[in-house]
Amino acid sequence: MTKSQHSIKNNFVRFGAISGSLLIGLTSFVIPISLAQSAQAQQVHKSNNDNLFVIPPMPEGLQTPSATVVPVNGKVNVKLTNKTNAALTYEVIGHTNQRTLLGKSTVTLKNLPVSVAISFRRRDKGLLTVKPQGETTPGLLEVKLDEGTYFGNDKIAMRVETTGDVFLN
Repeated sequence: MTKSQHSIKNNFVRFGAISGSLLIGLTSFVIPISLAQSAQAQQVHKSNNDNLFVIPPMPEGLQTPSATVVPVNGKVNVKLTNKTNAALTYEVIGHTNQRTLLGKSTVTLKNLPVSVAISFRRRDKGLLTVKPQGETTPGLLEVKLDEGTYFGNDKIAMRVETTGDVFLN
């Protein structure tokens, strides 16, 4: 290697070291700024002992409702239709134990108080697509449960808020 090639190689090494340290330095400024901005979006409360705590936004603030149902006297009916060939387990959290819904069958859960959460899972551990349908009858929410094909769309729970907004998780 000639002296000029050796000098060029050393300059590239120095340039890489300086660039790398600048990148690390920049991220030390960017990360705190983005954290500060996200913290401003959340509510901060002070308790009696002067400790600060953060209350994250409610689900309504994070996602749009998948459907809406109008509660009748603070209650809704939920019709679950299992379109898969597999049995499902479902539970109305705080109101029932786990129950089974056989493949290609339907069940209507009546007089559920809002806000209410329902969990569901295929017994064969397969993916599940959940499609709540807009209200066709006052107080009735129809939910189609079908085989999923994409892991990112797999849903295992649904919540009906007091407003009638339906959220999937």
